[in-house]
Amino acid sequence: MITSSCSKNRRRYLVFIITTVLWVVADQFSKLWIRNNMTPGSTLPVKGILSFTYLTNTGGVFGMFRGHVEIFIIASVIIILALLFFHYYFKVNQPLPNFAFGLILGGAIGNLIDRVFFGQVTDFIAVRLWNNYQWAPFNIADSGVVVGAILLIIIIGIFGKIPVKD
Repeated sequence: MITSSCSKNRRRYLVFIITTVLWVVADQFSKLWIRNNMTPGSTLPVKGILSFTYLTNTGGVFGMFRGHVEIFIIASVIIILALLFFHYYFKVNQPLPNFAFGLILGGAIGNLIDRVFFGQVTDFIAVRLWNNYQWAPFNIADSGVVVGAILLIIIIGIFGKIPVKD
């Protein structure tokens, strides 16, 4: 019986852990490729509305609060700890919320790594919208945070809460 309980707990965390690790790895390898193959400010058209534009950001979303990396390091650590606490304390046990939390955590860790080791975040995914309006370049980590948050909002909208173990 103890073995069965332990195995259920491990499976519960498996989606969360695998998603987090894969997202951090994808984020860091993509940024490494950009840093090694492009020069800051350069653009590589990919297809259609998508291009890679290598930019760095010492601030937060849309470059706000540039030059205050230490604030974002502290905020990232607090957010990561809060995510881990929430996930553990509330025993999130469904695959989709675990996937969403993994995306958010992986994104937070990916950008934290950049801030700690480089003092800035590498952004490169550029999307051109209508009339040549370009969305601010972002990275894999950013997309994980946004997609994970949207998934959690949808889950809460459907179920009224995040499904957890009773």
